[in-house]
Amino acid sequence: TDGGAELPSDGSDTLLEILEHNVEVNRELITLSNTNMPRVMELDWTQPHQMERVLAQSAGPTGTSRRVLFDLVLCSDVTHFSAMHQPLASNIAGLLNPDGGVCLVSHQERMLTLNGHDMQLEDFIS
Repeated sequence: TDGGAELPSDGSDTLLEILEHNVEVNRELITLSNTNMPRVMELDWTQPHQMERVLAQSAGPTGTSRRVLFDLVLCSDVTHFSAMHQPLASNIAGLLNPDGGVCLVSHQERMLTLNGHDMQLEDFIS
């Protein structure tokens, strides 16, 4: 990848605005580190065409066929609906650079079994 970052979101207008604000507030730190400025983009992982749209928007300049994959995908508050796990995992796999890409998932325990197992997390990672 080119060192830049993409920040796909589930589309919440407020969340998108917060992400854009954080990028702007940290503009000086980002430019000092010689990386490309992150771009905030919506990603609805329940819609199959959305991942291709994100990949197309993250590609090089117009006319370049270079497909850019991501070295890091950050996920927060995305594991609470089991029905969404498979499409989310598929999108993460399709976005990650196969040569060392990493996904970090922030998860809040919500449903534990009587044995203390986190059902939602176990379903997501299986």
